[in-house]
Amino acid sequence: MDEKPGQIEKPDGKTVRINWIDAGPAILANNLTVQRDDNTVYVTFYQITPPLVFGEDEEAKMREFEKIESINALPVAKLAIPVQQLKSFVNALNAHSK
Repeated sequence: MDEKPGQIEKPDGKTVRINWIDAGPAILANNLTVQRDDNTVYVTFYQITPPLVFGEDEEAKMREFEKIESINALPVAKLAIPVQQLKSFVNALNAHSK
C-alpha cells in the first residue's frame, strides 16, 4: 500500500480520505512517564501544579509549604503506541523539536 498523509489505501485498492479534526484543547503536560510491554509503548503525560499556600508573610507561607508531603500528578493524556510505529512517532517529534 502506498499511503500518503491524509489518506489510507484499503486492501481492495480504494483510497479513503482522512479528515483530521482539531477540536481538542491544548493542555499543559509538564511531566511524563514511558512504559513498554511486548508490543506497545505507553506514554502518559501529567500536569503537576505547584501547591497553593497562604500566609500573612513569606515566613508563614514557608511554614505552610514545609507541611506539604506530596502533590498530585494529574494524568492529562495517555498514548498507546504500537512498537512498529514507534520509529515514525520519534521521527515526527524530532522533526518538530528543532
